[in-house]
Amino acid sequence: MEIRAYCKVNLALDVIGKREDGYHELRMIMVPVNFYDDIKIEKNDTMVYECTKGRMYFDSSNTIVKAVEIMKEEFGIEDNFKVSIAKHLPMKAGLAGGSTDGAAIIRAINKMYKLNLGAEKIKELCLKIGADVLFNYYSKPALVEGLGDKLTFIDIKDDYYILIVKPRGGVSTKECYGSLDLNNAVHPDVDTILEKLKNGEEVKDLLSNTLEKPAIELCREIRNAKEDLIKAGADFAMVSGSGSSVFTIDKDEKKILELREKLRGKPYFIRSSKLLK
Repeated sequence: MEIRAYCKVNLALDVIGKREDGYHELRMIMVPVNFYDDIKIEKNDTMVYECTKGRMYFDSSNTIVKAVEIMKEEFGIEDNFKVSIAKHLPMKAGLAGGSTDGAAIIRAINKMYKLNLGAEKIKELCLKIGADVLFNYYSKPALVEGLGDKLTFIDIKDDYYILIVKPRGGVSTKECYGSLDLNNAVHPDVDTILEKLKNGEEVKDLLSNTLEKPAIELCREIRNAKEDLIKAGADFAMVSGSGSSVFTIDKDEKKILELREKLRGKPYFIRSSKLLK
């Protein structure tokens, strides 16, 4: 079975506060992007993991390995698999490149074995792997709350095109949250952004990310990427997730392609695509 693992961007990310258990309470608008890893999974005599494009280490922290082991244990699956991935999504980019791979494995095995998993079981399995995995399982625009365990799917009226610009440096999500000063943090108006997306109104001047400031402090290259996007003519530029990717969106695909051309030759990973509705 072949499956696509779509990445995401955060159009808004609000860290509301820190919980007693040490985790952070979140309120986010997350949207899938038509940019993905290609994964193939098939039954095999032994367990085999391979990366056919890009680089990936298949140790115990790998979300693909975690997902396979969780599904085998949870449903008593004795079969082994050969899992091949063409890795296109950059890591430590704020695009959920690891989470979406794990989500794709759960979707694939659910379909292969006709498990007909319900919403609560899907949530339970996804949260065993990571916070963004549940969103990536569905890959639909959503208001994401709590620890990533509460999804409310949303309608976006207009089409948006996106340009993703990732510096060479990466950002550790754990370090980013650890560096966050909630007393002086930026908090986006999530409800207003949701309403404007639904009605087809302009939202770019409202989009913001509580984690952007600590991400820039951890990876100074992010500031350069933002500045280069603005200098090239972007109306705005924002960090996705905990970084280090910076992105801009526009309803005009031509403008996005022009920005891409202007940034050609800069020391970044650059990808133009479209938000999936």
